[in-house]
Amino acid sequence: MPNLALALCGLAAIGLLSIGTLALVSPQRLSRSYGIPVQDPAGLAFVRATGARDLLIGLIFGAGVYFQDALQLLILCVIGVLLSVADFTIAFFSNGRTMRSEYAAHIGGAVAFAVLIALLARQLHV
Repeated sequence: MPNLALALCGLAAIGLLSIGTLALVSPQRLSRSYGIPVQDPAGLAFVRATGARDLLIGLIFGAGVYFQDALQLLILCVIGVLLSVADFTIAFFSNGRTMRSEYAAHIGGAVAFAVLIALLARQLHV
């Protein structure tokens, strides 16, 4: 696997682990960054659930990097694009269909995963 693809996938794993950890430790803070600030306990439970999702995906992503499994990483990147688009859509429609600066993280995630898909697909000759 090319060093660039592996290094960028490693950064993606670290990013997912960081976001997941922040959601579990400080869900109110992450909810503001997510674009849907919440303070009630039920809402914070959902923030923690998405954080657990990101944390687990980050761990699986990290294993793919460790084992240099380009196919696994490609599949995870496709999932990452889908989740980023879903997260953006949920946040956008939850706030009256108005664009907010917080949504840049979701859009940026989708773009980053798309770049990784291109690099990994090239590596796998897909």
